[in-house]
Formats: sequence, C-alpha cells, structure tokens
Amino acid sequence: MMMPINLEDQLVPGTFEHTVDYLVDNEIDLSVFESRYSNDQMSSLIHRELPDTVLGAAFAVHNVLGPGLLESAYEGAICVELKHRGLSLERQVGYPLSYRGEYVGAYPADLVVEGAIILELKSVKGLTAVIDAQIINCLKLSGLPVGYLLNFHNTRVEWRRFVHGDTCGCSSNT
Repeated sequence: MMMPINLEDQLVPGTFEHTVDYLVDNEIDLSVFESRYSNDQMSSLIHRELPDTVLGAAFAVHNVLGPGLLESAYEGAICVELKHRGLSLERQVGYPLSYRGEYVGAYPADLVVEGAIILELKSVKGLTAVIDAQIINCLKLSGLPVGYLLNFHNTRVEWRRFVHGDTCGCSSNT
C-alpha cells in the first residue's frame, strides 16, 4: 500500500516541468497529483518519456549514419532503432483527405509511433513553412495530438515539435 505524501514537501520549486522531473526521478505515484493539475498537464506528465525516446532514437540514427543521405535511409534506420527501444510504429500511414465532402485520396504520415506521435522525416538543406504545413495538415487529418518534424540533412538533427491546435508550431532545435 502506497503511503500518502505531503505534496508541499515533494514539489520542486519552479515550473511544472521541474515538478515532472522530480516525480519521474523519484517514481512518485502520479495519481496523487490528479486533483492538482489539469488533464492536459497530467497527460503530458504521463506520456513524457515517449518524445524523449523518439528524439533519442533520431539522434542515435544520425550519430551512426551521419548527414546527407536520402530520407528513405533515415526512415528505415529510425524504424529499426525505435523497435530496438521497444516502441510500436506504422510506416506510411494514409489519412483520408476529402474535398467538398468527397474522398480525394490519402495523406501520408511517414511514421506513427505508439499510435500517438507522427514523425515527418526530411533530409533537406533547411526546413521551410511549406514543410511545416505538411506535418500540420497531417496532424489535422489524423487527429493525433503531437508531431515531430526531423531533418537529418545537416551536421546536427534539426527538429520541430508541433501540437495539434497550436498555431505557433512550438519549434525547437538540437
């Protein structure tokens, strides 16, 4: 039986992310915090490790293969890496696209990881607004909450995180 904890003694001062780090590091039962945080915050807390694993896989692939290969090479390699990390994935998932109420085709996502995250892979000199629009449209059509745009072309993996309904795109680079 889990002993009750005093929340004030357990929270790390600062942002929600600091609290999440503390909870994960100390394996504290997350159900204790459900009344304190919104559903969105709890969802991000519970699914926190998946994006870290996905990005870690991308970095591992890039460290081995290096920059400048074709997108298909990185797609195959990241599939192998994600499977080795115990994640399920689907390749080239098509989402229905309609125009004036009629089906006109399928819009493909490069990879869907754990049925929760879309990965759009690129190997281009630089990411553009047109490329951003591809993953934004894929998120809209799929209804999935999060997508990552990963560019393997350069000496470091360039990545951007997109959240469905977030117009700014929440871009980050590593």
